[in-house]
Amino acid sequence: MRQEQLLSQRLQEQEEREMRHYEEAVQLERRLNDMALLTQQETADMLQEKRVALDTKLAERRLELEKERIRAETEGRIAQERANEDVAIRKMEAKARLESLKWAQAIKNISAQVQQVVVTLLASPEQLAVLVAGALALLLLYYLAKEVIVLLRQFVQAQLGKPALVRETSYQWSIVPGWLWLRTLFAAKEGLTGATEIVRKHFERVVLAPDVMERVSQIAVATRNTKSSGAPFRHLLLHGPPGTGKTLIARTLAASSGMDYAVMSGGDVGPLGDDAVNQLHRLFSWAKTSQRGLMLFIDEAEAFLNARASTGGDDSVHRRHALNALLYQTGTQSTSFMLVLATNRPEDLDTAVSVCLFTACVALFHPWSLGRRGCITIHSR
Repeated sequence: MRQEQLLSQRLQEQEEREMRHYEEAVQLERRLNDMALLTQQETADMLQEKRVALDTKLAERRLELEKERIRAETEGRIAQERANEDVAIRKMEAKARLESLKWAQAIKNISAQVQQVVVTLLASPEQLAVLVAGALALLLLYYLAKEVIVLLRQFVQAQLGKPALVRETSYQWSIVPGWLWLRTLFAAKEGLTGATEIVRKHFERVVLAPDVMERVSQIAVATRNTKSSGAPFRHLLLHGPPGTGKTLIARTLAASSGMDYAVMSGGDVGPLGDDAVNQLHRLFSWAKTSQRGLMLFIDEAEAFLNARASTGGDDSVHRRHALNALLYQTGTQSTSFMLVLATNRPEDLDTAVSVCLFTACVALFHPWSLGRRGCITIHSR
């Protein structure tokens, strides 16, 4: 019995030893596999690093070769351009020498001819006297023709130019073309100055409140820019009591914008009767002939532009026809003229005039009525 127990115990111990040996062998095999995997990963990482380093070196080498190629091409192109420039300079120098020789020979020939003419004239006093007399005659004819042109212009303007409705104007009709180089030169010289500076110079003698001057200057600059760009003009309505500077503002506005101006009174339209329509059409046709653009200032505009239902009789019919004629002429935008109306009673104007025609409205008041000089309010339409 004792032997059987010992035998069983030995068998159990042997089985435990074999189990431990088996577990140790499994663990050893697992460690060997892990070490193999780790070695394999390290080998792959090392190969990848070497591959990346090799690719980087190849890219750097390729970049250096490309830089060398570009440098060589640039140097070759620069050398070619220098050679071409040297050839061009030599050609220009040769051409300049030929031109100098040509001009020197021409000056020598002209000097010889002038010297010969002078000697001939000094040797023949009769020819010298004829030459001097001819020069004086040409000079006299020049001044005489100039005076005749002025007189002819005044005559034509008096007979055919200024309409009967215009009381005062700066527009002078001229037979001389407006595109002469001298006039263009003066216009270009004036254009070098900014529009704001030109407007400031024209309005420096006009005394207005700061806000008034700012708004009027804005209108003047906008008008000048409109004229220079060839855009249609915007009409303007000035209203206020007499003596508030409506006519002065209109004249200064025309001068600052480089336009001609014409002044008429609305009270002159009524006495014309049936002829008022013809005179108005002639007035606007005359205004469109100005090469600089015409600013037409109509004072006392309410005299013939009042509401069409305010009066009756034949006089009302004539005024209604005159109003329709003005609306017809100003119904479309114009690049030839700008209409400036002045009135003491803006509320009496016809709705078609006060609402539809004007894009800007300026109200002027006496300085003593508001306690400060030249107060002005603007109402944009």
